[in-house]
Amino acid sequence: MRKKRDIIDEVLSRRTRHMHRVPRLDQTEHRLVDLDGGIYFLQRDTSIPLRHRRELYRHVPVALIAITEGYCKMLYRDLIDSGDPFLSNAKSFKDIRFDLEALVATHQRLATIGEIVAQQLSHSSLGDMESHLSVVLGQDFPAEFSKRLKAEDATIGGEVFQTQLRRLIVYTFRQRHIYCHELATRVSPRQYELRTMIKAFRVFIRLIDEHATATINNTSTPRSNGQQSHPLCQTLPARAAARIAGRRQP
Repeated sequence: MRKKRDIIDEVLSRRTRHMHRVPRLDQTEHRLVDLDGGIYFLQRDTSIPLRHRRELYRHVPVALIAITEGYCKMLYRDLIDSGDPFLSNAKSFKDIRFDLEALVATHQRLATIGEIVAQQLSHSSLGDMESHLSVVLGQDFPAEFSKRLKAEDATIGGEVFQTQLRRLIVYTFRQRHIYCHELATRVSPRQYELRTMIKAFRVFIRLIDEHATATINNTSTPRSNGQQSHPLCQTLPARAAARIAGRRQP
């Protein structure tokens, strides 16, 4: 018989692994910057045999998706716990268990409603993430976020964000699935892919956070056509992004 999942215990354990009173985006940036730095030094350390470095490279997509899931769960928590309309929007989630134990935990302030809901949301694909954000924000998130990407593209005079960013995220999700569930002994991420992936996720998460903040404040996105693009957006190498997004899956 399958053991019943203890959501409250998971929430309490999760809290012990996070920094207190540090904003979600700061914690996320800390992990991404350290991951980028680690890859930078790993690629240049020729004392480590190439086959061993390639093995470590396989863990980059896994780490990126884990970081993104961690950020998103903090975002859902913060939105739902801020009250309506996001609290009411959360009622549209399906398959969320909220039993007597959860009610007692919220009454005793052991866990918040946002934590209990966020802990039960899966992130197996970009589609999962977009679906959850659509529910919590009460909007068609892919369509609204696409408008933001178009605004960013307009500031740099290209279409790298509309055409490449989402493909890069999808590609990384697929790579993560491969390295988590297969031996994949014949493939590993190419060196030029790694730091481009990390930069793409830094941009992606930053834009999501700014989009969510604008939605909370009922304002337009922080930048619009003709205004300066976010500094991180300039770091995404368009040529490398196009090469990665255009690759066939192994």
